[in-house]
Amino acid sequence: DLTDNTLLDGFTITGGYADGSGSDRHGAGLFMTNSQKLVIQQVEFSRNRAVNGDGGAIFAIGSSNSSIKDVLFLRTSSFLIDRAFFQNNSSIDEDGGAIAIFGGISDGEHIVANSLFFENESKRGGAIYVARNAALEGSNLTFTKNEAPTNLGSAINARGQLTLFNSVLWDNSDESPLVIEQNERSKEVSYSIIEGGFTGTQILDLDPSFTNASDDDYTLALTSPAIDEGIASAFTVD
Repeated sequence: DLTDNTLLDGFTITGGYADGSGSDRHGAGLFMTNSQKLVIQQVEFSRNRAVNGDGGAIFAIGSSNSSIKDVLFLRTSSFLIDRAFFQNNSSIDEDGGAIAIFGGISDGEHIVANSLFFENESKRGGAIYVARNAALEGSNLTFTKNEAPTNLGSAINARGQLTLFNSVLWDNSDESPLVIEQNERSKEVSYSIIEGGFTGTQILDLDPSFTNASDDDYTLALTSPAIDEGIASAFTVD
């Protein structure tokens, strides 16, 4: 059980498989409920699978004041995620291969920054799914080789509030890596490279020129059209 001020540091959690019923079908790597001040750092989550539930690696509900940094792959609810690496996790029959956000907009900030998502898979939102009553702020993110059915967002599917900038969505499973379902929630997408294009400020449909994609190095080469084309972060990560 997790209690207040719990620290998880230096673990590897891999090969989790959630195929039960009720709550047992969520969070193949880690299931959190009503956790306070949980800190996860330098933890690797890889090859975890929720067969018919949410959260291939982590399922979190009712959590607050959690800090998740320097993590290799993650899926959670109310959070700050910084410098994370999300690879080869899946929620095959549900939403968000890496992250699914269902918490209400009033539940607190949901921020993801400076992170890489690749080879994640789900039925809607191959890497990230944002539910209608939820919100996501994303900055300096790279999405590549993620998978979802055609026109359901191979990288991101957002029904709720979305702010996304300084990001790259390239070489995912179809030409609609970002799918936004229109509703009353605000959407702002800007200063990013998105394969197939997208309506927004300073959106480029150009090869981002990864340093060495064949060796899974998805940093930007000096010749990348994204260099010096972003904006200063509208929010900060402490």
